[in-house]
Amino acid sequence: MEAPVLVRGVLMGDEDAAPKISISSIQALEEVQVKLPSGVRIRINLDRATEEILTALKSAADAAPGPGKVMLHLEKKGEYAAILEPENMSVAADRGWVERVEELVGKGTVQMVG
Repeated sequence: MEAPVLVRGVLMGDEDAAPKISISSIQALEEVQVKLPSGVRIRINLDRATEEILTALKSAADAAPGPGKVMLHLEKKGEYAAILEPENMSVAADRGWVERVEELVGKGTVQMVG
């Protein structure tokens, strides 16, 4: 029976020789569990935040329910900053989700916690 696997190892070899792989582990793909963060902090500059961006952010969170608590770090440069933890908002913050949110809010605005 064929099944997809995850292979961990190191690629070795000289420039003149055929490459070799030193395998440290092989695991069935169905057994691989992705570690998700226990929370995410999203920095939002209120000078640039629009209602459309905030609505899209809420939709992104609703579309990816999971274990990660969402913390919104709202800031108005030079005036104030506040951190909000919306109730009933938790996400499965995988790499794809973070990339989608950073497209909305800005590159480097999402920080994994835990």
